[in-house]
Amino acid sequence: MNFLQRYQESLGVSPDGIIGPNTMKVMMADMDWDDPKAFVHGLGQARLESGGFTFFRESMNYPPDRILAMFNNKKITRFTKAEAVEYGRTDRHPANQPMVANIAYANRGGNGDRNSGDGWRFRGGLAIQITFRNNWEAFMEFCGLPKDTDPQSLETNFRAYFMSIKFYFTRNNVGRFCGDYRDWE
Repeated sequence: MNFLQRYQESLGVSPDGIIGPNTMKVMMADMDWDDPKAFVHGLGQARLESGGFTFFRESMNYPPDRILAMFNNKKITRFTKAEAVEYGRTDRHPANQPMVANIAYANRGGNGDRNSGDGWRFRGGLAIQITFRNNWEAFMEFCGLPKDTDPQSLETNFRAYFMSIKFYFTRNNVGRFCGDYRDWE
């Protein structure tokens, strides 16, 4: 079962992985979300980011060339080639995923340096892939949870998994960009 099916089951609707009118109504009521167009757009975005609601946390299992392409740019070098080879996935060894996250996300969004462990602890998670300490703490507050709640502890909190969508759309006022869902017909 993916996270959508588990959430459906917890809500007492058919855990079929389909968001029909009844599931949509029940999910929106449970999340106290009154904007159907933002809800539908949010689910689409989250479905993409979460591999069809199958991923809970961001994988940092990248080969060296991907690490360099994703986390370095013309202005910022987060990884040296040597670090990418040392920590990235190769034919000879698996990726050191915590270290990749710790370097990639160090000193950003409220995270500490690469030795703090914050990159791994506050890497992408939930349906919308919330990343960085500041965003995780704001999400916990949004859900009425203590700010220091460990993100990993939410793995079986299916409501929180989907509340991440509402959090992101509300916090960033994304709904204003969503067209009327009735125009899709």
